[in-house]
Amino acid sequence: MGDILGLPEELYRPLAEAVLTVLRKYDGLFGEETPYMMVLHQSPTDGRPYPYYHFHIEFYSVKQGRGRIKYRAGVETGAGTFINALSPERMAEELRAVEANIDG
Repeated sequence: MGDILGLPEELYRPLAEAVLTVLRKYDGLFGEETPYMMVLHQSPTDGRPYPYYHFHIEFYSVKQGRGRIKYRAGVETGAGTFINALSPERMAEELRAVEANIDG
């Protein structure tokens, strides 16, 4: 699936629940409501086929830890990147350890 419009209707709710779970886990990890950036990556929408694209969502927390804000540095701003001091594997491990109740 290259874009969010190709998402089958039966996956709308599971996707929304997954997004809520990630956000609540960030809140639990940092011990407070956590500001974030959510980026939707998808294929171009010009109607041409792009078989090498896939739809995915990335979250960028603006925190590095409890009480520690992540500030963008010059290299991040200049290169249009976002550098996370933790490896994706370590962050995933820490988020898995946080209990998240999607019912609120």
